Amino acid sequence: MSKRHKNPTLSDLCDLVSGQKTGHSSVRFTGIAAIDSAKETEIGVLVEQDYLKEVATTRAAALITSKELAAELPSDLCCITVANPRKAVADLLKFFEIKQEDQIGIHPTAVVSADIQAGEGFYAGPYVVVESGVTVGRRVKLHPHVVIQRGSLIGDDVVIHSQSVVHAQVRIGNRVIIQSGSKIGADGFGYAKSRSGMVKITHQGGCVLADDVEVGANTCIDRGSLADTEIHRGVKIDNLVHIAHNVVIGENSLIAAQVGIAGSTIVGAETMWGGQSGAAGHLEIGARTEIAAKAGVTEDSEPNSKLAGFPARELKTFLRGQAHLDRIEQLKARISELEKKLKGRGERN
Repeated sequence: MSKRHKNPTLSDLCDLVSGQKTGHSSVRFTGIAAIDSAKETEIGVLVEQDYLKEVATTRAAALITSKELAAELPSDLCCITVANPRKAVADLLKFFEIKQEDQIGIHPTAVVSADIQAGEGFYAGPYVVVESGVTVGRRVKLHPHVVIQRGSLIGDDVVIHSQSVVHAQVRIGNRVIIQSGSKIGADGFGYAKSRSGMVKITHQGGCVLADDVEVGANTCIDRGSLADTEIHRGVKIDNLVHIAHNVVIGENSLIAAQVGIAGSTIVGAETMWGGQSGAAGHLEIGARTEIAAKAGVTEDSEPNSKLAGFPARELKTFLRGQAHLDRIEQLKARISELEKKLKGRGERN
């Protein structure tokens, strides 16, 4: 059974996001929606200039927007203006989120070792497996078919969604969210050549996820070979990402879908990785580096770098190169014309 917050007034929502209200509405709001699909009891979102054209036809009872965009709206329109509309939208989405009744206890089909230590509010759903020596904090929620292998440590308020596996000896901090199908702390990819073929390198290191980390669906974070793989505080990782053994990701970094970071690369704090970008192994990526989608980083980067292309290089250099490439056909035509002129002169001589 689900429950929802009591329907708030416009003033209530304004207070929630510390905004400024214009206009008056007696509506009790039931939710938040895009400006072009909002209903008469919802607050519409206007955070992009491109959506101003939707204002004339929106059914939203009010809009949430920036001070800059509010200046372009009709004076009689109900709205809440804020300095940071994206943050305000996130707060409102959280406010209107449908809350599930708190689940506590161990489902009859779950297999939970008798020697685990679990805090209050622990939930293990259908077919969950928790092996020996595991320590679980307070209010931890393990959804159906999650596996927690031996000796792992899980902090407070952690949510692990269905079909995820936390391998042996993994350490997970507080308020971590792991989406469905992810694998945390599996063996890394390491082999030694021998005369008889490839010999697997057993990985004895750990895997550590610090507080407030989020891991997207079907993402794999490998354990270290000797040292730990470390994901520092506040890192947000999208779906289908691979982080190899011994990698360190600095705090508050954002990693989009299908990124691959090869073994033993050290990534500074507050980096941003575009979709399908990647880094070779044994690199140092400076703090606050921004890496464009599909870029391939093959060498160390300084802090505050902006990288694009393959091999990745500074964004300005990459864009200049692209501009030259776009002119190749024109240059080819000019060269052909010059060759014809030179040939003509040679024939006349």
